[in-house]
Amino acid sequence: MKKIQDHVKKNRIFLILVAVCTVSVVLLPGCDLFAYKRPFPDAYYTSNFIEGIGFGEFEGENAVVPSPPVTGKWDFAYRYLDWVGAYPYMTRTLVGPASSYPPVPSGLSATAEVYRLELVNLISGGDFETSVGGVWLGGGSGSYGRINNLSMFEAYYMSLNAPVSADTVTYTPDLTGAPNLSQPFIAYFRYTSTEDFYTQINSGPNQNLSYGTKHLVKRSFSGNGNTPFFTFLPITFKTFSDLKVDNFRLTRSGNMELRLLLSPTETNPALETGVYSFSVWVYTDPLAYSTKSPYQMDTFQLTLRNTINSKLSAEPATYIPSIGWQKIQAILSTKALQFTTGTEPVLELVLSCNDSRPGRVLLAQPELRFYPDYPSGL
Repeated sequence: MKKIQDHVKKNRIFLILVAVCTVSVVLLPGCDLFAYKRPFPDAYYTSNFIEGIGFGEFEGENAVVPSPPVTGKWDFAYRYLDWVGAYPYMTRTLVGPASSYPPVPSGLSATAEVYRLELVNLISGGDFETSVGGVWLGGGSGSYGRINNLSMFEAYYMSLNAPVSADTVTYTPDLTGAPNLSQPFIAYFRYTSTEDFYTQINSGPNQNLSYGTKHLVKRSFSGNGNTPFFTFLPITFKTFSDLKVDNFRLTRSGNMELRLLLSPTETNPALETGVYSFSVWVYTDPLAYSTKSPYQMDTFQLTLRNTINSKLSAEPATYIPSIGWQKIQAILSTKALQFTTGTEPVLELVLSCNDSRPGRVLLAQPELRFYPDYPSGL
């Protein structure tokens, strides 16, 4: 009986020692017994996944459109839909390092390559600073004149007059190069008027424009293969005098996007399912203007799309011109990127100019980052 009691006593002492040692180990500085274990290698928490795919990796200047669409390089989306004549509706041009546009903020490398993105204005001379920008015709007693006066934008504008109700004035602009004129378009111009009046584009339906100062007109229309023309005419039984028009711009409608398609293995490190952000550094082009050609870009949108499930996309981030560099960022967060293994593209990074007026902007250092612990770390 005594041997049994001694054995039990020794077991109790052993268990107590084990417990004490365990507690001591846990309480030791640096003990990670219950520490958080990262599910991915460190690179997934710190890397710009597209550091090696800057805007210099570009397919959009290749007149031969890849089929299927190229992945792992930037390209223009419009090239893959009814692109005729290899017309450059958008362009991308290297303009130097970020250090050429001081001050360079924290987070942007001074050696980062800066590119000018331009949504091309298909109308040449529509600001009237150097010419009448095309052919003008007066119908009836309708008349027109190029006026040197600062009451609109910069030095010149066109003044239109319709002394009789049936008068018209028609403007057929000079075009930049030879775009496909069967495409749908979006036209913009500014006007100042003391009377209401009508406009037409390509003999389309009348649009009633109310009097006012420096109003912006945006008009979508389908191309018919002919050079677009704008007709100005009085509202029935009325006339107008000194209708001021200026800053005519024209762009193709739809798919005006600079985009990067990515398959899972084209990033470094490779893509995983989860939450991502896409960001770009943006600078208002100092060689462009808000009131004459070449124009500054007024806005664009940044977003991410899951190419497998169109419902999984980010809320777009919108660029608004400002002084100096700004970083804009879109986050694919509400429904994270989901895909299975394979070689097909699963993610699309997009700079969309579909709601932009023709103009220029400077871009640098695109970044794609991963958030395994979302929402922490954002």
